[in-house]
Amino acid sequence: MNFFKDKVDKKPDDVKIIRENILLFIKEQLGKLEGGEGKNIKGLNLFISANNEEKHIYESAVYLNTPDLFKTEVQRIADDYAIGMPQTWAMDIIFVDESPSEAMPVPDLN
Repeated sequence: MNFFKDKVDKKPDDVKIIRENILLFIKEQLGKLEGGEGKNIKGLNLFISANNEEKHIYESAVYLNTPDLFKTEVQRIADDYAIGMPQTWAMDIIFVDESPSEAMPVPDLN
């Protein structure tokens, strides 16, 4: 699964709002795998496309300096839905200039 945040042309949002929107999107996507269907997930890629003025905000939103913290938030969502993700799943947070075509946009972040 690939998730990303597309470029924003307006004033950047608050760090907590951005984090909440990203986690809500992940929750909606993982919710489709409810009931142990996530056992084959090897990992999640979160692609973030932000301009230089906003990059630090998104780095804070996904706890870039402590990536296990954001992964723990995602794991909590998976546990709440009984997704059954393997213990070895990986979470990659990747900052890009342009989001890959296969990535899914987070709607509330434009």
